[in-house]
Amino acid sequence: MRKVAPILVLRLALLVAVFGCAVLVVEYKNAGDSAFCGVGSGCETIRRSAYSHLILNDSVDLPLPVLGLCLQAGLLALALVAKERSQTFFVAVAAAAGGVVGLGLLALQAFVLDAFCRWCVLVDVSAIVAAVAAALVHLATLRSAEYAAFVAALEARRAQIVAWGVGAAAVVGLPFLWAEYPVVPPLPPAIAALAVPGKVTIVAFTDFECPYCRKLSPVLHDVQENWGDRAALVRKMAPLSIHAGALPAALAYVCTPEPQREEMARVLYAAPAPVLTLDGVRVLARELHLDDARFGQCLEGSAARATVAADRALFDSVGAHGLPHTFIGSRSVAGYNPDAVRAIGHEAMNGNPIGLPLGWMVIAAFLVAVALALVTLGHAPRDPEATLAPAP
Repeated sequence: MRKVAPILVLRLALLVAVFGCAVLVVEYKNAGDSAFCGVGSGCETIRRSAYSHLILNDSVDLPLPVLGLCLQAGLLALALVAKERSQTFFVAVAAAAGGVVGLGLLALQAFVLDAFCRWCVLVDVSAIVAAVAAALVHLATLRSAEYAAFVAALEARRAQIVAWGVGAAAVVGLPFLWAEYPVVPPLPPAIAALAVPGKVTIVAFTDFECPYCRKLSPVLHDVQENWGDRAALVRKMAPLSIHAGALPAALAYVCTPEPQREEMARVLYAAPAPVLTLDGVRVLARELHLDDARFGQCLEGSAARATVAADRALFDSVGAHGLPHTFIGSRSVAGYNPDAVRAIGHEAMNGNPIGLPLGWMVIAAFLVAVALALVTLGHAPRDPEATLAPAP
């Protein structure tokens, strides 16, 4: 047991890191949804930071979890077949590099971003543990020829290597399965209050100058048209201070009579940014044949500004960190993610499937790890010096 312990710790730590990276890959794909982290979480804060992607050039933007999953899975594969001292040395060096990166990412969360992602912490701590375990395995092979023979004999047992490969694939697949059947927490009460009875309600927080809001607008329009009377779209204003035209455009929207608001929204999204001034939106209103005097009074009045301020306060209260942010039925999508909007919308229209509690996924991964540990212990050679040939 003492001989196999550092090898088992190394493998299990890498398995946990692979599992955590897979969860984060799904989390990044389903940004803002409640499958694993949800709105306002540390995960979302980190995902929106400049440190969440590896940007090599204009065409290569690699999410860090994808890179982490590939590297950790590759390191686990190497750890499963490292028989010789030169190979255990390579694994130790690679694991040490991963541990240093993990330590750096923990420091980044603590001292720069001031937010912790629980899945990121799981991966980072696992990488550090793997680094220590890999170092212990290699040092033990240097100090003892008997231990080197033990490692070689264990790694020659193909059945347990195959079991680890299948187990690793299983823990990678678990988050993708659970993401299809999440347990969705209740909507924030203020969002739930906006639901239109008998319809799937889309609550879209937007800024008419925001480029990603502009890109998502036709997607929401198409989705609503496809659903017809079964859906209702509620736009809420969240003008960003970095956009000079955001507030005038938001005021123009709330000052437009309800039957023409969607037409006004399309005009505002399409208008060049310099047009989005108080004078510019009045010109747009005239093109829509709105009452110029009434529209102008509304723009200058306090009621419209109070409505926009209330919308912005609602946006801040739900913990959203950026735009666009869209609630569809009981779930949400952060940022520009048209595929998620369509998928979640389709699910909402067809009835939400049964949810799988997140704890069950963790238990399933734990059981896989326990099974792999038992397989390893069962294949550990009793007389390594006499058992260097592969066992059937």
